[in-house]
Amino acid sequence: MNAKRSSPLTEKTSPLMFDRIASRYDKLNRVMTFGLDKSWRQKISAFMPTSITHWLDAATGTGDQILFCLNQNLPHQKITGIDLSSNMLDLAKAKLEAFPQVDLKLASITDIPLQENECDVITCSFGIRNVDPFTDALDEFFRVLKSGGSILILESSRPDNAFIRMGHFLYMKYMLPLLARFFGTEPEAYSYLAKTTSKFPCGEAFCTILKSRGFIEVKGIPMSFGSVTLYHAKKP
Repeated sequence: MNAKRSSPLTEKTSPLMFDRIASRYDKLNRVMTFGLDKSWRQKISAFMPTSITHWLDAATGTGDQILFCLNQNLPHQKITGIDLSSNMLDLAKAKLEAFPQVDLKLASITDIPLQENECDVITCSFGIRNVDPFTDALDEFFRVLKSGGSILILESSRPDNAFIRMGHFLYMKYMLPLLARFFGTEPEAYSYLAKTTSKFPCGEAFCTILKSRGFIEVKGIPMSFGSVTLYHAKKP
């Protein structure tokens, strides 16, 4: 265990990182986003199809995205949530135990255990930037999505305004690790999250990548001064 803690965090070791921070993950999310993560997740509900046979929540973590959408009383016949962190999934199972239509699986979003053309909608909130290479995940989303189905990707981004962007960078780089330390979790984990945010393509760059993987009607919806973006796209 000590060897794991001292090893550099990379995209390939991030499941181990999320296992270690799982118990405080939800609470710290509320604090470090000033509670805005709730409104960001609820925004996804406005873009969900009105009729859903099968919904996949990729990189589901503690199940927050599923829970927020279920609380909006949207009709879902079957929901699959996948994640590579077993500790995060344990928390999700406890949180979603009252919803028998939810099936949670330990699986990678680069190797989704579903058939082609199976899902009406795929959501992925704050998870795709931790995947290496993330284009493999996009290809898997395209494979399991039905024709006409939608993907909704909620991800950290960088504000266009230079002044706000600098403030956002400093907050992510310095304040998040301090908050993590204060709440008794691993500051290096949140330094890693800040690093992935700083290098992940966002805005028009990510929209262009979505188009290159075959998606259509691609749009990015910036929120909170561009610190977060909701990407919406469809499979032809």
